[in-house]
Amino acid sequence: MHLFGRYRVKTVLDVGANVGQFAKRMIAAGYPDRIISFEPVSSSHSMLLKNAEGYDQWQVARRCALGGERRKVMVNIAGNSESSSLLPMLERHVSALPISKYLGAEETELIRLDDVLEEFLPAEKGASLALKMDVQGFEGEVLDGAPRTLKQIKVIYTEMSLCPLYDREVPFFDLYSRILKLGFRCVGISPGFLDPTTWEVLQVDATFVAEQTNSK
Repeated sequence: MHLFGRYRVKTVLDVGANVGQFAKRMIAAGYPDRIISFEPVSSSHSMLLKNAEGYDQWQVARRCALGGERRKVMVNIAGNSESSSLLPMLERHVSALPISKYLGAEETELIRLDDVLEEFLPAEKGASLALKMDVQGFEGEVLDGAPRTLKQIKVIYTEMSLCPLYDREVPFFDLYSRILKLGFRCVGISPGFLDPTTWEVLQVDATFVAEQTNSK
């Protein structure tokens, strides 16, 4: 909330919304402006729509995943829903959280964030945006589809894996370095997913801000 106010963020792109946990926390904390949520799993998307009812500033996009191109893809559905991903899950993830094991898969549309921006914010080019990513290893693909959108993004809040949990996911240091090269700096990292047996931190939540943004 402090960073959104500091960088004058008027729209939050909630990518990988699941059932809307992040958006609900932001609204409860007092965020008054626009939130656009994206979710590819049909059961989670249906619950997301219900949770967004009654909130004028909270929009839910049609069911889709975000990536670097437009095409049809299969999304793997995890037993706990939050761990669902377009990527195959590795044994390290399952061993730390057995309930996350995939139960099946379904087809969804993959679209680019740049195309979404033109669809949802055609009259707000230049407005300050925040990007939240909880996409289970697909962060690099989301960034691939957002070269124009990134010019407006002032805050990035993303999940990052410290060890491989999904096949072909971008490793922590590679993703961290890429976001820095895009003109952001890291202002915070907090533990996310812990192995309950070994207490190893497997994923963290990292916050980045636009390096060149002139803020006070």
